[in-house]
Amino acid sequence: MLVLKTNRDIDSVEDLKDKVIGAQAYSDFAGAQAQFYMMRNNGLDHIMDPKKVIFTGNSDETVQGVLDGRWDVGFVRTGQVERTINPATGEFIDPSIFKVLDPRIYVMDSGELF
Repeated sequence: MLVLKTNRDIDSVEDLKDKVIGAQAYSDFAGAQAQFYMMRNNGLDHIMDPKKVIFTGNSDETVQGVLDGRWDVGFVRTGQVERTINPATGEFIDPSIFKVLDPRIYVMDSGELF
């Protein structure tokens, strides 16, 4: 779950209520299903609670939509931001402008992802 650091309205999964969400595809595990699961675990329904869910069909487009404000949060797989190129500059997007909500995946972990 990807949010611009400047967005002060979203700091947790619970803050996704009444927000616009961008995701690649409903059936995409790492770009929608894992995040829907986290929403459910935090008491939110991925259909009823967001203001709108938009399926972009493209992970780069999901990141771009967060950048240009078309949606409040983007659901993308790990590493997607680092692969996304800013069409205006032709350079990779700086990942430090984003904050990541859940799921957070750590290498040195108990092994439990969810």
